[in-house]
Amino acid sequence: MQEQKREKIHWAYETHLRETIENIDSGNINYPKDLANWFPIQFTKYVQSLGYDGVLAIEGGEGEIGEHDTYLIFDPENIK
Repeated sequence: MQEQKREKIHWAYETHLRETIENIDSGNINYPKDLANWFPIQFTKYVQSLGYDGVLAIEGGEGEIGEHDTYLIFDPENIK
């Protein structure tokens, strides 16, 4: 992400990139969607580099949904 920050990119993407880097640096990441929403490829590559096939998280919901499980699976062939 830091490398992309130095490239010439669209201002909206740059804003999300800067905010995400600031949130990572400050420890202000609460849910996988805080990273994966705008940067799914980078998030997937990073988590896979740590040896994971996916992520399971309990996230806060919107409206009547409430807390719920979220599954991020990188390769459907790994589902058992």
